[in-house]
Amino acid sequence: MPDYLPSRAPWGRLIAVGCCLATVVVARADAADPILLARPDAFQTLVNPDCSHCVDEAKSRAGDLRASDPVLAWTRGKYEGGGIPIRFFLSPYRVISDTYGVFVFDPDAGFARGYEPSLDFTFYGWRNGIAVMRHKDGTLFSTLSGRAFDGPRKGEQLKPIATLTTNWGYWNEAYPGSVAYRMFEKYQPIEVTLQDDADARRTRGPADPRLKDATDVLGVTVGAAQRAYPLEALPKEGGVIHDVLAGQDIVLLWYPATRTAVAYSRQLEGDDASASVKLEFDAAEPTAPFVDRRTGSRFGVEGRAVSGPLKGKTLTWIDSVQCRWFAWAAEYPETEVHASATGLSRADDRDARSSVPAKRATEMVFVAPEAVTKELLDQWRGEGFTAVVLQLDEDHAADAYRAASAAIASAGLDLYYWIEIARNERMAELHPKWMASLGVHDDWLTRFPSVPKPAKGEVAKAFPWVPIGYTEAFQAHVLRVEQLLRTVPDSYRGLLLNDLQGGPASCGCGNLQCRWALDYGVPATTGSDSIDDAAARFVSAVGKLAPGKLIVPVWMTECEHGDLPADKSPDGKTTGLCGSVPCATGACPRAFARQLQALVAAHPGPLGLLAAERACGRDAGHYGGPGGWIAATVGYLDTTTLAAGKPPVPHDQLWLVVQGTPASAGSETAARSAAHRQHPAAVIIARVDVDQSYEPRVIAVD
Repeated sequence: MPDYLPSRAPWGRLIAVGCCLATVVVARADAADPILLARPDAFQTLVNPDCSHCVDEAKSRAGDLRASDPVLAWTRGKYEGGGIPIRFFLSPYRVISDTYGVFVFDPDAGFARGYEPSLDFTFYGWRNGIAVMRHKDGTLFSTLSGRAFDGPRKGEQLKPIATLTTNWGYWNEAYPGSVAYRMFEKYQPIEVTLQDDADARRTRGPADPRLKDATDVLGVTVGAAQRAYPLEALPKEGGVIHDVLAGQDIVLLWYPATRTAVAYSRQLEGDDASASVKLEFDAAEPTAPFVDRRTGSRFGVEGRAVSGPLKGKTLTWIDSVQCRWFAWAAEYPETEVHASATGLSRADDRDARSSVPAKRATEMVFVAPEAVTKELLDQWRGEGFTAVVLQLDEDHAADAYRAASAAIASAGLDLYYWIEIARNERMAELHPKWMASLGVHDDWLTRFPSVPKPAKGEVAKAFPWVPIGYTEAFQAHVLRVEQLLRTVPDSYRGLLLNDLQGGPASCGCGNLQCRWALDYGVPATTGSDSIDDAAARFVSAVGKLAPGKLIVPVWMTECEHGDLPADKSPDGKTTGLCGSVPCATGACPRAFARQLQALVAAHPGPLGLLAAERACGRDAGHYGGPGGWIAATVGYLDTTTLAAGKPPVPHDQLWLVVQGTPASAGSETAARSAAHRQHPAAVIIARVDVDQSYEPRVIAVD
């Protein structure tokens, strides 16, 4: 049974009886006193674990580590520091007492950080909704601020060490030689709960109304001064904020690819302390987008110069931590809030900042026209949806679209149309030679044992897929979109264009997501243009048909490392989706990055990302449960473009399309929550089947 105590209550109220701990519930002594919940047995503490290097552990647990896995990275000047995969270490243990540092994680308060090395700390409980740790001498410390609030060392301040939160793909790529804990089999990943811990929540005090409780902020401390920078404001600043706190010039770096925010002094560390930098954001080099105006030197978000005259030099880290507003405000009630979020920044203007909203992704529901009724529109509004996405196809009459459009407008919701492009049964039946080919690998045959292997002069096609990479098909698809738009009222806001890549299993591996190729190693049956820029050209053509409307191409990620054949996977674990073909380490990711960059270079607007597990043939259990693949697919988008030396798509430019019903309500809720944790611009809940399947059809080449 947990023990609730006001923080200034005497410790003598905890009484040991035999082998049991007798608990006494003591009411608040004062309404202003924070509640302390003692639960030292809630989490074990990991003490001085064995060490290795990231590059080695990436091999040993390749099947378990995801590129998108959150990482607490610690830096130490010119040395590489280390990276701690949170799912494996800090999610199970919450406190790590180590000779490299004391590392803590609190998912409810939304932070992970580190303090100076010690082997003497253990997890203790919660106070103010924030995790508490205990020193062996009995002193209790806030894990967020490092301040002792009770015990023999009350009032002491732990020294924070330079840390930031990133992901495994970025950190292992940038610092493969940095320290990592040995990932023995006993360290199994534990997904972070989607909901607040009930015990932690009970200890929260009154809300600070300046921001919403769950708003993500970067909290910065200089001396006795604190300031909170809402993350939603940072992209508007172009990735860099120059500011002054307590008389010190500081610079905040915001790296959208990993949603990393961190603060530094403008001065360099060590012997170069007299030198200062003036940084700008420039994504031309995606892993080092922060450029010093004076020298042209480029810095990564971890504060190290990787090129130019300052190469190897490091910025001086300022005490900063990403967390949720309720926790920061509880720990530092006199904190300022950055002016770009509030229009004000002085501590004495607190009351004027009470109405600042927290930015949240727009939510849309994707349905068929016949689903639009007054009752369901009222229900969708109650669920928080602000827009409706309708299937637009030849199967529904113009009258159905006119009625749905009018009802949606009356309900005060925005309207978008979704058009399936490449997956088109009518076009495939009429023009079988335009269909996507199944490539030279024949692993697809294991999924379709009744289909004969193509003989000489034959080729296998993926019915009903007709990619826009084929010349004649491209023009036919543009004409079809033009005809469809004539059947609907002009009161819609935009179009979502799905399936603009190649057909499924394009190399022949069998994976629904292998979309990178046309006629890979097999005879072509029609002419083709470059597939690399086909989507960019198609979006441009459709934009001319719908002037003033938002055009949103919907993309799909490619074969993943987890799809590698078992004999090519270090731990023998595989989804089996690519059969015997090592797609994920071959041409797949390079072609994916090339095609995506051609699209985003020509189309600066939103990018849809299809992250519907069931439609894409993904087993949710392989990714930790419903919604788990959403983080993996966004992580693939980030790390694959980074590996190709290209800037990643900012998450606040993404429209994530996730699985809704007919999946279970619980699965939809999990997917919705997981999507919001990626901080996209929009989340679209698909309550229709976004069919991505195919069936092989063997046709003659001539």
